[in-house]
Formats: sequence, structure tokens, C-alpha cells
Amino acid sequence: MESRFTKIFATLLQSDVAARLTQNEALMSALMRAFSMSVELRHMVDQRIKALILSLDLAKASEVEALQAEVEALTERLAELEERAAESPAPKARRRPPSRHAADD
Repeated sequence: MESRFTKIFATLLQSDVAARLTQNEALMSALMRAFSMSVELRHMVDQRIKALILSLDLAKASEVEALQAEVEALTERLAELEERAAESPAPKARRRPPSRHAADD
């Protein structure tokens, strides 16, 4: 679809109509103003989005990545500990010494 659009656009640019339109100073001036305004508008929207994000006090991408790395490291460590616990024999239950109160009776 994109290559079809590109071919049509290229054909239009090579036409006599396009040549006459590009020679029209008023049209070209209006197109340049429209393009300039769209760039300025995009910049203004970007700035407002950044200001909104800062006002929300959201975590930065680097902070999220660092936290994700910590979680992954902890997950690996937990898996290692679980593996070691599974390999070692279960500890024997210790008997409690009789209480002194029972001997007094």
C-alpha cells in the first residue's frame, strides 16, 4: 500500500499541475506556514506532555529499569535458596527440656 502511495505521489509531483502549483508563491507560502505551524504545535504538545508527566511524579524509565533488574536479581537469589533448601536434609525437630514447673508437682 505504501509503495502504491509513493508511486502516485511521485507521478503527481512530475505532472504539469504540480509544477504550476509549486510556482504559485501564495500557495507555497501557505504550505510553508502550515508546515511551520505543525512543527511548532508538535513541539508545544511535547512540552505540555513532559510537564504533565513531571507533575504526576511518575517514575522515570531508568528507575523502572533499575527496579526491574533488582527484582530479577532477587528472583534468581530466591530460586538459588529454594534449590539449596530442597537439596539439604530437613532439620530434625529439637526436643524441649521439661519445664521446671512440671518437676515441682
